[in-house]
Amino acid sequence: MHGPRIARGVAVAALLVVGLTACGGSDENGTTGPPASSASGGAHELWSARYDSRTPGPDTAGGVAISPDGTRVFVTGATATIAYDAATGEEAWRAPGEFPRTGGSTAPPAIAVSPDGDTVLIAAEARVLAYAAEDGQPLWVASFGSASGHAVQARAIAFAADGGTVYVHGSGATSGRDSDLVTAAYDAADGTIGWTTRTGTSAGSQEMLWPGGSDSLAVAADGSAVYATGTTRVRGHGTDFLTVALRPADGKRIWAERYDGGQADLGAAVAVTPDGARVVVTGSGVGPAGDADMATVAYDAASADAVWFATWDGLAHHNDGAGFIAMAPDGSAVFVAGTSEGATTGHEDYATLAYATDSGQQLWAARYDGPAGGDDNASGLAVSPDGSRVCTTGWSDGTADGADIATVAYAAASGATSWEARYDGTDEGDEEPGGLAVTDDAVVVNGTSDEDMVTVAYDAADR
Repeated sequence: MHGPRIARGVAVAALLVVGLTACGGSDENGTTGPPASSASGGAHELWSARYDSRTPGPDTAGGVAISPDGTRVFVTGATATIAYDAATGEEAWRAPGEFPRTGGSTAPPAIAVSPDGDTVLIAAEARVLAYAAEDGQPLWVASFGSASGHAVQARAIAFAADGGTVYVHGSGATSGRDSDLVTAAYDAADGTIGWTTRTGTSAGSQEMLWPGGSDSLAVAADGSAVYATGTTRVRGHGTDFLTVALRPADGKRIWAERYDGGQADLGAAVAVTPDGARVVVTGSGVGPAGDADMATVAYDAASADAVWFATWDGLAHHNDGAGFIAMAPDGSAVFVAGTSEGATTGHEDYATLAYATDSGQQLWAARYDGPAGGDDNASGLAVSPDGSRVCTTGWSDGTADGADIATVAYAAASGATSWEARYDGTDEGDEEPGGLAVTDDAVVVNGTSDEDMVTVAYDAADR
């Protein structure tokens, strides 16, 4: 069994613990059209696009976002941020990469689009960048968490419901081996920093986002709070989930809660119900037997009381870990996804679960074991705006030539598989997933293929 091939992949908890170039259409660096790929399970590929920077090393992919009106797809990575026409895959504009090539513990860039569709925000390392969504013109650049002089890693980005403020979450060193969670607020119009809050539980503790943290930030739609999660390690104690609620106006802490389910707990992702009443956090926890389960806890947003918690032990009763979360649009259900060891193959599968947000009752659980019967590691989760479909993506061992990017769509009500698709590049190397975004009509994934950044759009309809 091996761990994830990318920084954003979800590893089982036991392993974790022990300047502007604008252009229309495509040129020699980018291609659009039918790829050397395969789609299975009835999925219909709408288009694909590849980007090659023609510089040494891979064009590592980061996140993907779709404009609110569904007409533009935005992808980012170490060497470029690109806008595509959502219907055709034609390139609309491209901005050069602003971050070093990712690898090791460095997280790929995160991306978000403003509610009005006018602005694209990118966050990674210690910077936040804003571009005009229409033509890619740079709007502003701001630092993230750098006042301390210590290294920081931005991992997640989200807009306030009114679009006036953007929040960024990550982690950063303090001194020696210590680190804090770092959350910051910016004026979305000009990048002015409103506040930066560093969250540490005690002297000598380590707060971190592990392994990826792309879903580690959530903003209440009513503007009542910003929620951030991660993991806290206190020497001699082990690790716990750490979730904080911050006041949007000034970043002051409203509450902070730890979840201690056993020997080692890793908080990975947080979501809030549309009415702002309930906050749900997921990750993994290692019990006395030394094996990890998916662990999910829900808090009353006002009181910070834990109202339910649930653990999930997969078929192998061995190592299972959740790293991604998505809330149903009506708030009735919350979906979590991660990686779970299979009972018969001895390898990992995707695992996607649904819980009722009011009670924590498990509604369904689904697994994806690729055709090779090898390792399948989830790296992203999204729910469609109409609430009918839940999609999970990640990397999956292929039958012939390394790993593919595999995407699975489920019926949100039942967990029944609607379709699945695999993207396999042109050589014998691995395909590495980057991000996932879903509309009612399309599912878009990006990743790294044959050292190029690749984006693939699928028809979201059931097959």
